[in-house]
This record gives sequence, C-alpha cells and structure tokens, in this order.
Amino acid sequence: MRQLLDMARNAYWRARGLPKSPLVLLGHAGRVKSVAFLSGGKEVISGSEDCSARRWRVEDGCEVGRPIREKGCVLAVAASSDGDWMATGGQEKSITIWNAATRNKVVVLEGHRGTVLSLAFSPDSARVVSGSEDKTVIVWRATTARGERLLGRLRGHTGAVRCVCFSPNGDKIVSCDGVDIRIWNSQSGDQVVLRRIASPFAHTNWVCSIAVSTNGKFMASASRDKTIRLWDTSTFTQIGPTLQCDVEVWSVAISPAGSHLVSGGDHGRNITLWNATTCEKAIELEGHSNDVRSLEFSPDSARVVSGSTDKTVIIWSTTTTTTTTTGKSHPDIITSITLSPNGKFMASTSHDRTVPKNITIWDATTYEKVIELEGHLAGNFTRSLEFSRDSTRLVSGSTDKTVIVWNTVTGRQLSDPLKGHTNSVWEAHFSPNGDKIASCDGCDIRIWDSHSGNLVIQPITVKALSLAWTPNGQQLIAGCTEGSIKHFYSPTGFLLADWQVHASLVHSISVSPNGKFVASASPDKTVRLWAMTASKQIGSPLQCPDRVYSVAISPDGTRLARGGRDGKVRIWRLEGMVSPSLLDGTPSTSDVGAHLHELPSNRSFVDVSSSPGWPNNLI
Repeated sequence: MRQLLDMARNAYWRARGLPKSPLVLLGHAGRVKSVAFLSGGKEVISGSEDCSARRWRVEDGCEVGRPIREKGCVLAVAASSDGDWMATGGQEKSITIWNAATRNKVVVLEGHRGTVLSLAFSPDSARVVSGSEDKTVIVWRATTARGERLLGRLRGHTGAVRCVCFSPNGDKIVSCDGVDIRIWNSQSGDQVVLRRIASPFAHTNWVCSIAVSTNGKFMASASRDKTIRLWDTSTFTQIGPTLQCDVEVWSVAISPAGSHLVSGGDHGRNITLWNATTCEKAIELEGHSNDVRSLEFSPDSARVVSGSTDKTVIIWSTTTTTTTTTGKSHPDIITSITLSPNGKFMASTSHDRTVPKNITIWDATTYEKVIELEGHLAGNFTRSLEFSRDSTRLVSGSTDKTVIVWNTVTGRQLSDPLKGHTNSVWEAHFSPNGDKIASCDGCDIRIWDSHSGNLVIQPITVKALSLAWTPNGQQLIAGCTEGSIKHFYSPTGFLLADWQVHASLVHSISVSPNGKFVASASPDKTVRLWAMTASKQIGSPLQCPDRVYSVAISPDGTRLARGGRDGKVRIWRLEGMVSPSLLDGTPSTSDVGAHLHELPSNRSFVDVSSSPGWPNNLI
C-alpha cells in the first residue's frame, strides 16, 4: 500500500508539473547507516540497523524487490560499477557479496576483527575495499568464491575506519577514521597522503562517510556535526556552501553522473536525495560589524543594499564580494531601507527617536542626502518604508500607530496620517497598481485607499508581522508570530491557505516576481521557499548560522539574498534550488521593498516583499 501511495503521489506531481521535493524513502524500521547508488544512478541501495538492505528507484522513491536480510545491523553497503554485484557489511565482522539481479549470496569475506563500517568496489568491479572498527583497511578480490585478500591489512589509523573508497581510476584508496584522511596506493598498500579533515576549520565532529566523484575532481564528506561538505580533491579546499542537515549524517554518496548526492542520518529512518546543483558557492558579503536587519535588490538585480544595527547602509555588487559604495551612517540602528523602482532614490530610517526628521531620501547614484521627512510623532521611530511603483510616493509605518503617505519630491504628506491601528505599525505596502496600502500591527491587517485614506474592507484579524502583495494585487501573504504564513484574498479578506512553516516568528516575506513562490525568514535560523499553487515547501530549509532578519528575491527572479544576526549578506542562485516551472514567466523587471518591524521585546524584524506594478498574470 505504501508503494502504491508513493507512485500515486509522484504521478500527481508529474501530471501537474509541480516541483518534486527531496525524495524521502520510507521502509526501514531502524536508523539508516549507509547508502550507495547502483550503476547508472537510477537506483539506490541502503543499509540499516534493522538488519536489512533495500533497493529503491530514484525516479519515484519506490522500493525494488524484497529486502536483503542479515543477522546483524547492516552498517555498510556498496554496489559494483558493472551493476552485477552488491556488498553488505556490519556487526558480523564480515562482508557479503550478493548477486544484484537474483539477490543470492555469492561469497562471505572474513578477516576483520571488528565491525565492518565501510565498503567500496573498485571501478572495474574486481576488488572490494573495507574499513573496520579494528582500525584497519583490507582489499579483497570481489568475485571469487574463496574471497581472498589481495594485500595485508593497511594500518596507521588511530581510530575506527568509518569510510573507504577507490579513486576513479582505481590506483588509490581513500580512507577516513573520523579525524584523518589517508590515501593509499591500491596495488602496493603504501600510504601516499595524510590529511586532517576534522578540525575547527572543517568538520567539528567525526567524519562518518566520504565519497569521490566519478571524474575524481571533488569529494563529499558527511559528519556527526550535521553537515555535508564538498572538497576539491587536488587542493583539499572546501567547494561551495556547507549542506546543513537536521541530524547527524552517517552516510553520503555521489551519483555516477555527479548530479545528485544521497545521504542517511541519525535519529530518523529516512534517506534524502539532494540535487548537487544547489551546492553552488554562495556569495558572502562581509562589511557590516553587526546584525544585518534589512535587505533589498536594485531594480536591475545588479546591486543589494543592506542596513545594519552597526548604523550603516552598504550597497553591494551581486556578482562580486565588493561594495559599490562606502557605508552611509545613521545616528542609530537602521530599521528600514528601500530603493525606488526608477533606480534614482534610496530611503532609509533609523531607531533614533530624538530627531523629528527620521526618514531620509538619498540620491542612489551619488549617495548624497536629498530630503528629510518629518511627520510621525516625536518619541517614536519608523519601522517600514516603501516607494510606489512610479517612485513619486513613499509610505511609512511607525511606532506611533500611524501610516503616512509622502510626496518624494517635496517631502510633504499627501494626506493626514492613516489612523486606526491599536499597536505599532510593523509594515506598510503599496498594492501593485498603487491604489491601496496594506499595513499590519501584530493584531490585524488593514487595507486602505492610498489616495483617500479610507479603509477598503474591515480589518483582518491576524497576528501578522510581515506582509507581501502577490503580483496581481488580488492576494496578500502574511508572516505571523506563531511561525505560519497565511494567504488572503485581498478584496474580501477571506483566508485562502494557512501554512505552518517555521518553528518561530516569520520575520520576513518575499514573493517571487512571477508570483509562483514565496521566501520566508525566521529566528529559527532558516530561510524557506514555498510553492504558492501547490502549497508545498520547496526542497529542504536553507540553514543559516544565526537568526535571519531579512530575505529578498531579486527582481529578475534569479537570486535569493538573506541578512541576519551574523552580520553577513548571503546570496544564492535560485536555478537548481527551484523547479524551472516556478521560474518561468518572470517579468523583465521587478521591484523589491524592504521593511523592518520591532516587537516590544526590542527584537527587530524585517520584511522584504514584491513591490507594485505587476500585471494580473498568475495566481
């Protein structure tokens, strides 16, 4: 029945053209300790503490045939490159070679004095190498009934050998005891290289598994520090970002084509497939000396502007790790920044309650001050700023519980302050066509006519901290205090969907310019992507080293940026992370607005979201 449900689920995804989340292969009754791709990369074999090894199809995640049963825990599995053989090893201190087609036992290899922890076939499928708790490595002839050893025990490791593998041409063997990696000549048994990989500068706990790519250019390592890392095999330097996992990672493998990783971990019975293209190096922009609380892309996606609790604004290039201008200083913590859609102006505001003119508009080319705006009540500060689509107006939300609309040329208020909120206004947004403004105060959302200031509908009761309009202006996305994202039909306030996404507050929301997916950020140290139509999370959460305060999707829909407590701006490419179907239909230009909110507990919250002006093309 489980397999039928799996097949139906995946057939539905394909028929609807929906993105496939990482496949979770369910069936083991114990922790998965080892995984490996079979020849061609179309199937996976897994070994578990439930004393079984199982085969799975990569395409739909369904189990293939009956499980292989052992007397003890199966802690290591391997498959030959010709597809004819599988090997298992574990608590019985022996290795069993199986016929991959019939699952019949071919030979049992005995010689280790401790539990077998790792196995690998040579590229020509003629040899098997094993690593054991007895701190030794043994090379075996794979296909003879006698199961003879080809070399004496390879000694030198100071701990249990937890992972072994052959180099792509079979002339070397790589082994790891959780701290050191040793490379051996596979014919003579001589040690060639000794390298420490578990250190404060690499993994911070045991390395449990390693895998070398088919082309020999990179290697993957998995650790009890809950990470997977990729390494250049010629320099032993790390490649790209660290893959953060929810549990200790005990096993990792690279598909023959190098396009996927597969991993198995502790405290669970699941196997996860990863798309290797999402491991592209993320750009880290370092320059702030404190938390990054606010982020926004320029309309051409070439720059990012960031605001920090270090009281500075920095504008960065999205293609390099350098700044395009020096930081602009404020007398206090910057609470919000925004760029005008025409690219000419930038507006910012700070936590400073002592000055009446708390909002500043800057020339985005010269970074010189253009005008200062005065209007919110003294003793308060502005949390949220956004330009209108035509760049002629600016909307602000303040701790004085009001929303004000400004003329960006004269600096004058266009109407009386919009009153009605019973708490500080955390966020205010123009609708895509600019005729409405949505604002929230943590208790309700109010939708106003942006010209008359009248309420359009009755307030929507919801504990929203962040808001975003969809590109067609017909819906609102709200990030809430309990970690949920709520989806409303804006003409009536009707709740369309309620997604429990984060384990903590949703600080920031950004809607893709085509309206097909949403990015959210939280103090739970994650950024998550959510498919709008499918109401499904896209892939695994992006793990961050500290609280995330701001997230933004670039106007061209190709990049995702986040800023947080670690003081860094990180940029990811969305290609490979998001299904191509969700990236299709992105308009040629877009605008993103940044807004920050602060709770009574003095925590700051930023929202970055789509700006106005998009056609009714989706949702």
